[in-house]
Amino acid sequence: MSDLNRELVTVVVVGMLVLDSLFLGVIDTAVLRFLGRGGWYRALPGRERITYQGRHGVISGGFNFALPNRVVVSDRRFAITIGWSRAGLVIIPLDAILSVTHGSWWWLRIVHVTFMDRARRRTVSIVVSRSAEPPLLATLQAALSTREGVRPATVSGDATA
Repeated sequence: MSDLNRELVTVVVVGMLVLDSLFLGVIDTAVLRFLGRGGWYRALPGRERITYQGRHGVISGGFNFALPNRVVVSDRRFAITIGWSRAGLVIIPLDAILSVTHGSWWWLRIVHVTFMDRARRRTVSIVVSRSAEPPLLATLQAALSTREGVRPATVSGDATA
């Protein structure tokens, strides 16, 4: 195979991966499923009410997904899709969220979401602007407090309090 053919194949393969990551997500979804994470984002069969939706950068598993990823919080689940595709980096029920905190990394504002996924504790960091931080943080904390309000109160191991 000549050098020109190798370069052409490389450009085509890299182009397919980039376009898939941005728009389709078929390859990304297959890789995420293989790794035991994420999946294919679909609307739930019943009525799902979206309470927050925005485009943000995401830091997950040490990788910075700087694309404008879609962050969705509904009345039932929390999801992050890659780019404009349906490849879901995170798709979890709201009950799986353990904590929501805000912070910063260098000059970037970040909202950290810690959750349980397949019996493992994971954290995803959402890079937000100054104006987008309060609504996202309020929506996630409201979902977390609603879930905590449903649990029975426990005082020193006693569920009767």
